[in-house]
Amino acid sequence: MKKIDNEILDLLRCPVTGSKLEYAQNELVELINRRSGAGQLVDRSGQKIDFQIDAGLVNADSSLLMPIRGGVVSMAAGRSIEVANVNNQETETQ
Repeated sequence: MKKIDNEILDLLRCPVTGSKLEYAQNELVELINRRSGAGQLVDRSGQKIDFQIDAGLVNADSSLLMPIRGGVVSMAAGRSIEVANVNNQETETQ
């Protein structure tokens, strides 16, 4: 996947908190893909996530992830993923 140009990335802000965004760690992306593949993940609007992501951008406190699919960042607040929910689901299923 082609990375977002650094100049553009510097301009992007979280649609919820207004903080800067940076690339999510691969481990988080893999965890989201496992949860979505198992039908165990919803976005902030409550919609089931039934797709895989290529990458993601997280806000400053890493509480929200904006998914990237096919090189396109979903910047809609409702389509963001609450990272705490992803991590909680991981511990609940172990």
